Amino acid sequence: MVSVIALDLVCMCQYILGPLMAPDEFPSHIRRKTDGKVTKSEIGETLRQYLADHGLNFKLNVDVVITLLKRLHLAFQLKGTTETYLLPVHLPERKLEDMWQRNDRMRVYFGRRIQFQRETTFTFSPGTFSLFQCRASVDLDREGDLWRDGMIIRKKDNVYCPIECLIAMTSPLQAVDFVVRGPHGSESDCLSFLSKVMALWDAVVEENSPGNARERQTGCLSKDDLMAHCSHPAFCHDRKIDAARSLGPDAFVELEDQCTGKKVMEKLRDLLVFPPFSGVNRTVGAVQEHGSTRWYVLGRAMGFSHDQVTELCFDKVEYADKVLTVFSKAVMTMGERAAERSLLSACACITPPIYKQVMCELRAPKQ
Repeated sequence: MVSVIALDLVCMCQYILGPLMAPDEFPSHIRRKTDGKVTKSEIGETLRQYLADHGLNFKLNVDVVITLLKRLHLAFQLKGTTETYLLPVHLPERKLEDMWQRNDRMRVYFGRRIQFQRETTFTFSPGTFSLFQCRASVDLDREGDLWRDGMIIRKKDNVYCPIECLIAMTSPLQAVDFVVRGPHGSESDCLSFLSKVMALWDAVVEENSPGNARERQTGCLSKDDLMAHCSHPAFCHDRKIDAARSLGPDAFVELEDQCTGKKVMEKLRDLLVFPPFSGVNRTVGAVQEHGSTRWYVLGRAMGFSHDQVTELCFDKVEYADKVLTVFSKAVMTMGERAAERSLLSACACITPPIYKQVMCELRAPKQ
């Protein structure tokens, strides 16, 4: 049998979520610790008192309330505890420089930014970052620090010097930075970790802020500024990165501090956490020649969502450029060899005749 529960939204928001989510300025709010942690008993006491103050006398099942909060990604259980939970909406404010401090053992720095275009009024939906904090704390199963509009996740495979990823809202609801750092020689591990974090962010945004992919911009952050812990690292749009790829990893690209307008030049290889894809790949070339008109379904079959594919390719005119852009994004996520296998698998599933043509060309001797 399947249990069906009908929720009265007005009742749920006013009598359950209201007192639990309300800030301290409201007369009825949960009594919690300053770091946003609450216990099961504190949740029960707050709700029972609120219901009594409003003359409501019905049975309260605290376990159901907690399950509801967890399912809505409004709370998550802290590791090593049985009845202690964290409500990200009540996390304290912290200065970024106090949380993300210099560490001389960290020699590898890379950063990405997702932002809305300045001329638009689009923003991430309120609560998106809190939802992400809940999801990241549970799905990534990593240790870290959390504060309002920011978090640090640590990958402790190397106890002496773990890889760390900073995720911070740098402009309220309009821009979020992802910065990964690790010890010397940890480039590939940094890529893998950063890819997982950003993939989770994309999933949360797609669920919570759908329909605005075309208005979002993505790009790289200045490695020099990240290593110097500048408060406003310079930014380079992915379009400039794509244009520079054909010139090789030592090509220079221009980055701009979006607060001061200051511009700097850095090498492409210093901005990318993965070995830069040269743009010369026989598999991609064969798909571009024989199946570029199917760029959209190929991208979807490779695991990208509708918003991700359209966001990647909306400013590309030629079908071949769209295929190359989707493949380059796959390289960032899984590496070049795995991206090749994914592209060929997509061809085989969606366009078998094209797949045969591609394989014939790949089996032919190199000219």
